[in-house]
Amino acid sequence: METLKKILLIGLGVTFILSAILKTISVYSFSQTVNSFCSLLGMDVLYGYGFPLAIVIIAFELLIGVCAFIRRFQRIIGYIR
Repeated sequence: METLKKILLIGLGVTFILSAILKTISVYSFSQTVNSFCSLLGMDVLYGYGFPLAIVIIAFELLIGVCAFIRRFQRIIGYIR
């Protein structure tokens, strides 16, 4: 069970880190996607803040990905017994 937990956490970490890297390649297009989702969900107040929101989302994904590899933070990422 411990081996499965490590494999899942490594997979989760790699997934989030790769996702953040791929979104960083084209931050502008990701910010347009964030703007589209904001207007689609009725959050028109946030429509102009697509670029800062995109950077925050990318930073948060990278943080989750890195924390999946640090043993101290693995409980925060996902608690698997």
